[in-house]
Amino acid sequence: MRIEDTEVAKLAARIKQDEDKEPIDLSKRTLTRMFTNGSFEEGGRFYRGWWQNVPSEYRKFITIDEGVTTEYDFSQLSPHMLYFAYNHKLGEVDAYDRVLDGEHRDIVKQAFNAMVQAKSPLNRIPDKLNMDGMEMDWGELRQRILDAHKPIQDHLLRWDREQATIQG
Repeated sequence: MRIEDTEVAKLAARIKQDEDKEPIDLSKRTLTRMFTNGSFEEGGRFYRGWWQNVPSEYRKFITIDEGVTTEYDFSQLSPHMLYFAYNHKLGEVDAYDRVLDGEHRDIVKQAFNAMVQAKSPLNRIPDKLNMDGMEMDWGELRQRILDAHKPIQDHLLRWDREQATIQG
């Protein structure tokens, strides 16, 4: 399956509407890995590949050496992995929606993942978390996340990472 020439202009217009997207530059074929907490030992994500800038409705057209590609979306991957690692079930309710009854899901997701990646309890708001428009402060949001995820709250607090690993 190939994208029609007439779709290229539509794709460019679609990307231009999204302020977080840049025009697709097919020369960007090398990924850059950025690490959590500045350590090669913890986490990290890959960035800067041209395909990461393609809107979802156009990703079905991406091929490698004429071969079809498939995109997997692992919804709520971090919460699922944590619950599984500690022998708990996440349940059917969305891990982020359960915190504030579905409101401010993106902020809750960012806060939850910041808590997971922190080396120590996050008593201060994470640097890039924007809570404008929320009627609570960081301390209350943090507590609501902990309350909504009691089975894994020790991990979110990071009281003693090595001890939890030994016991878990």
